[in-house]
Amino acid sequence: MTDDNTIDDDFEAEFVFTWEIENFSHCLPWLWVRSPTFTVESMNATKWCLHLWPKEYTNGIHVEYYLYRESNDNGPEAIEVEFELSFLDADGSPLTRKITTSSFEKDDFKGFAEFVKQDTVFKNRSTEYLPDDVLTARCKLRKPGAQICRAVNSSASSSIGVESSTFEWVVENFSSFKLGDRRMMLVQNTLKDKPSSTLTLSLTGEPGEEELQIEVTHEHMNKPNLTSCEIAVVDTSGNVLISKKDSKYLEGTVWKFPYFLKKKNLLNAESKYMQNDYLILRCDLTISVGVVFE
Repeated sequence: MTDDNTIDDDFEAEFVFTWEIENFSHCLPWLWVRSPTFTVESMNATKWCLHLWPKEYTNGIHVEYYLYRESNDNGPEAIEVEFELSFLDADGSPLTRKITTSSFEKDDFKGFAEFVKQDTVFKNRSTEYLPDDVLTARCKLRKPGAQICRAVNSSASSSIGVESSTFEWVVENFSSFKLGDRRMMLVQNTLKDKPSSTLTLSLTGEPGEEELQIEVTHEHMNKPNLTSCEIAVVDTSGNVLISKKDSKYLEGTVWKFPYFLKKKNLLNAESKYMQNDYLILRCDLTISVGVVFE
């Protein structure tokens, strides 16, 4: 099914640019995702790219989608272009498509602030829009009134960098763990052969009412990143007894994971949550760092 408010069902283009973005569900909120530059020789060798605001921008409801003319091409100061922007399914058919005509100066962008709802792409119809977590965006261009003989096709790909780790953290002698104590877990980087993340366990609160505080830091903290974590208490068979999942947009700060465990509750139900004074935590950690290659 196509979400489409246009009439031209067969947009004959001079130039077609197709862009695949891997791991698109992990794109960062409030940041552009920008395609590689493409040059349209038949339009005075003008240079272009696509811009997406996928999440949490403007009204926080829609994906924004624009065609951008670069500032450094040798074309005219202004050029009028008719263009179609679309998202495609796995078979290359448009899911959402919109057409407009605009005049572009250098360093100028035009398009659609309400291209498609975010929930449509990321939730309700994610299997259609994001097969294997890949978004396919396409742009068709032509000069108004141009006679089209054959379209020139170009393509590019980008990837959102994602590190994922799943591990068990065994906290020994948990009953003797007290305020002021700290335990640390170094997490191996899935892309490099070195530790990337550190989880630190401590207690906070009044004696007898201590809550477990888990802090997360990693090597990407100096730049914008989206960190997601699920922490679960499991038994020796790996069965989940209680869990908490959360995500946080971070830059330069340690993430204090939300409280969800009290020490006294774990000790009072020792037969359920603990074995031989061991607390077993299963952690699923995912870090998205934005576009890493084009």
